[in-house]
Amino acid sequence: MMQVERDDDVIVITVDAARLDAGSATAFHHGASQALKNEKKAVFDLSAVGFMDSTGVGALVGVTKTMRKGGGIAVCGLTPAVKTVFTLLRMDMMFKVKPDRTAAVALLRET
Repeated sequence: MMQVERDDDVIVITVDAARLDAGSATAFHHGASQALKNEKKAVFDLSAVGFMDSTGVGALVGVTKTMRKGGGIAVCGLTPAVKTVFTLLRMDMMFKVKPDRTAAVALLRET
């Protein structure tokens, strides 16, 4: 479902699922929450996700609440369908959006 890596002080979670929806949101939330516990900076690479519904959005938002204050969160690799969801729900105001992992990690290193 996901790969978790550390890039210096940034945790990178690459979601391998094609869909982040009611069928996968619980597993995503549990795994990502464990990975991000007590972390300050995280990148979510969503390049493999072709579909995300409100349950997936809720899981993504919920995961960020397990993180420590004072860091940053970025998402990258948004497919056109997921980018539309982010825009409609104004998620691009909550998360920093970058085209790829390199740009997202670089942005968080500056904070």
